Formats: sequence, structure tokens, C-alpha cells
Amino acid sequence: MTASANKPVKIFQLAKQLNTSHRDIIEYLKSKDISASLNKALDPDTLDIVLNHFAEDAKKADTLIERREKKRHAEESRRLTRDEERKNEEAARRKVEEKVLERLKEKEVPQKSLKIKKNLPLPPKNLRPTLPVSIKKRLIKKRKKR
Repeated sequence: MTASANKPVKIFQLAKQLNTSHRDIIEYLKSKDISASLNKALDPDTLDIVLNHFAEDAKKADTLIERREKKRHAEESRRLTRDEERKNEEAARRKVEEKVLERLKEKEVPQKSLKIKKNLPLPPKNLRPTLPVSIKKRLIKKRKKR
């Protein structure tokens, strides 16, 4: 992840790789009497000086990246595990539904035995549902008009 001495590296790119501020790098270079600006490409000697000084920051950046990668992999494996569990649960549910449907088909009752009785006796008047008074009054008025 850290910069190599083979390619010219600009300060802002190096700061991003080292997980530090570009101002800190420029400040450090100015304290060493080396001219520096944000978009200036560093020569290999200057790059080595900066890398040696900010080596601890580079290690921190690398460990931070490693942690993020581990966390991402852990999240991905958890997600895959959950997806697999859901698929297994869905497959088990489908199997149960198929078994239930098969049992129902086996026990299916012929239509002739499901006759509905048409002339059922009415329940006694005290058990019949009662209508609200306003509806009863309307019904009585309609009956009188006939």
C-alpha cells in the first residue's frame, strides 16, 4: 500500500497512502529545508526521508486497511451464512407444504358427502341477534305501509 521509490509520487497521493495530512508532510519537508507543494512529485531521496519519518503512520494505515478488510470479509461471510439459512428454511417449508397437500389429497372427501342442509330450524327468539332500535322502527314502518 505504501508508495514505492520507482514511480514519482505526489504529496497528496503519499498523504492518502500514509493516512496523514498533506499539510503535515509539507510542514515536515519545509523543516528539512526542502521545497514542497501539494502537487509536487517527490524524488526518490525525498520520498525515502518522508517514508522513514512517517513509517509509523504507514503501519497504522496498513493495519487500518487490514482491519477493514477483515471486517468486510466477516460481514460477507455472515451475509452468506444468513442467505444459506434462509434458503434451507424455505426449502424445508416447501417440503412441509407439499407433504400437507399430499395428505389433504389423500384424505379428500367426495363432494356428495358435503351436502348443505337447506331447511335448518331457526334458533329461539331469545338467542337471535337483535337489531338496533332505529332499524327496527324503519322495518315496522315499512310493514305498516304494505
